[in-house]
Amino acid sequence: MRKQFFLNRMALPVIFSMMVLSGCPNEPDDSDTTAPILSAGTAAGLGSLSGSIARVSFTADEGGGYYYAVLDAGESALTASAVKAQSAGIGGTGIAAAGENTVSIGGLTQGLSYTVYIVVQDTAGNLSSLLTIADIKPTVSFLLPGTEWYFKNGVLKFDETKASINGRKYDYSYNPDTKTGSIAGDTSGRQYTGIDASIKADGVIETGDIINALGDFAIDGDTYSLSFNNYRNSSFAITFSETKDSAAADTLIGTTWYWPSLILEFVTENQAILYSVTGYYPYPYIYGYTYNTASKTGSIKTAVRVFSTAFSTLALGDFSIEANFPTWHDSFTNPGQGPVVPLNLYFANYKSYGHGADFIKMPQGLFQDTP
Repeated sequence: MRKQFFLNRMALPVIFSMMVLSGCPNEPDDSDTTAPILSAGTAAGLGSLSGSIARVSFTADEGGGYYYAVLDAGESALTASAVKAQSAGIGGTGIAAAGENTVSIGGLTQGLSYTVYIVVQDTAGNLSSLLTIADIKPTVSFLLPGTEWYFKNGVLKFDETKASINGRKYDYSYNPDTKTGSIAGDTSGRQYTGIDASIKADGVIETGDIINALGDFAIDGDTYSLSFNNYRNSSFAITFSETKDSAAADTLIGTTWYWPSLILEFVTENQAILYSVTGYYPYPYIYGYTYNTASKTGSIKTAVRVFSTAFSTLALGDFSIEANFPTWHDSFTNPGQGPVVPLNLYFANYKSYGHGADFIKMPQGLFQDTP
């Protein structure tokens, strides 16, 4: 029988519902006739290197799929059904969460004013009323707060004090004059790492060192990109752009998976990084991997640890990507709405240890306090 690991180290009873984070529900619920309610539509960020991107935010009282359309200011307003049909203007769709949502819109022209129209359709097929956000005017800016950057499937976001990569938050510094900065890592791992370790009063061995930092980065105003030359101290050169890469959707590149305090991040088409948020692994391991898009199966091979005296470790083994891991966490569900069923990357025989391992595709490290 497959062993499942529940959140916060407690096996919580759940009612299985097939709502997958990576797609909309398949079957409408005929008993639900109440449409989603949208509110708090506002500009979340109008500055970008190219001056062609704007970010808007809105709040929905339930999840589903969102649709947006963008028209030049002064054009005739659209109806909710026209926005859903994507029949006019610059349009797009995505997954709407219950709560606040942010949408990044590209293809705009610097200095022009736009109106954004948004609707949400819930799992039962009910379409919300139209939400209108007016006077959206993109500008050129080298400031980071409110911006989003994309590396394949990975998303890097900045607010005033924190940077987040695929949901996990870190401190950062940035100089807009030199267009350079640095994103820090996790501190004070709770397990021995062998790096300046000291016994604390409570007997817990901690390092106090910063581990798994994303590293130093630079912004290029000509290519509208943000680049790391030594991403996570693993020698990878990674470049994030202002626009999403739709061709990356069927790959693992840029995805991040969690189990329990370990993070598995795919950085190239054949290499992945495994690291710990607790300090158990003070340096990342670099693994080779193969992946079959059609069958959603692959294998992660023997790794080399990034260390002054590098050495190899066991292969993680064969894996499959599935959507049958029920979990419950307040960050991703609302009371009474049932469990979320995220995608998970499953090893039936992890490292040949004789037990399975579920790496969950969700933001934050769910088995420990989040930063």
